[in-house]
Amino acid sequence: MTKLKTIAVAVMVASVSTMASATTPPAVPTGYENGPLPPNVNTTAMTTEERAAFAMMEGIMQITEGKIHSDGCNEADYPVSVYASVFHNEFTASISGVDLMSAPQPSNFRGQKVVVWQPVAGTVGGTMVGNYNNTLAYNAANNMMTGKMYVDILGANGSLDQYSGHVIKDFYMGTDHDQYQIFDWGLQSL
Repeated sequence: MTKLKTIAVAVMVASVSTMASATTPPAVPTGYENGPLPPNVNTTAMTTEERAAFAMMEGIMQITEGKIHSDGCNEADYPVSVYASVFHNEFTASISGVDLMSAPQPSNFRGQKVVVWQPVAGTVGGTMVGNYNNTLAYNAANNMMTGKMYVDILGANGSLDQYSGHVIKDFYMGTDHDQYQIFDWGLQSL
């Protein structure tokens, strides 16, 4: 149960860049109670910056999950930042002492590929993290992201644990009062 609470806290930290306690998640916006709409009507109009930001936040989540898995589950606060600007050609994110970079490929009629990587090894809460790499793809309707990642994290036994993971996320727009917010749900493995 403690591991689930910590992962929930990590989700909130990555989402709002502040520490939060594990609470009941917000309700699903009206219109989505039975799941996402069919892909042909569920579009989000995400920009390149938003795709890169979601991809880097996914990286922060995967690194946090790997740290929890290899080092145990302790309550902690980690500063998180995400910056994405197509005008400055800068796509960066960080959690504690780990920096990530992103390189969105030009979009085409089929979607967009976003590569996220870790340029140098760093630490999260004293745990060494290195070689993070994730290749993600968004479909043309901007309502699905899939990806495959790899990362090395120093385990409790003093040797590097090599993790790989897959993610499939569906995105959907809020409705009514939250119509400008983008929500996601999906499957993930580590």
